[in-house]
Amino acid sequence: MLFSNDCRLIDLVNRKKAVALSLSLFVFPGFGHLYLKEKVRGLAISLLTSVLLLLFICHFEWSLFQFMQRLETHSSFTQDLLRTLTQTWEASQTLYLILLGLLTVVWGAAGLDLVRKK
Repeated sequence: MLFSNDCRLIDLVNRKKAVALSLSLFVFPGFGHLYLKEKVRGLAISLLTSVLLLLFICHFEWSLFQFMQRLETHSSFTQDLLRTLTQTWEASQTLYLILLGLLTVVWGAAGLDLVRKK
């Protein structure tokens, strides 16, 4: 009987860890930590991820806005939009790759942190 209760406890811990890992990997980094009641770490990871996403989106939008202002051709909107998106990406490609790389590292580290927990 004692062994049976121990197995249920282990199953419960594994289930909670699996849910936390799924939240952190597939919903948003840090949510798994919040699920496991690790508020400080979860909020820190979520905040860092949010800042990286916000930096990426704001810089891309600002660059896109600047390129759109410089357009003087009267070609079709679709051609202008595609050309502008391409130029925007190429102008700051290194920065975008760095931000996306950092985002990937934070996202993966959040998942790994949950896996290594006892």
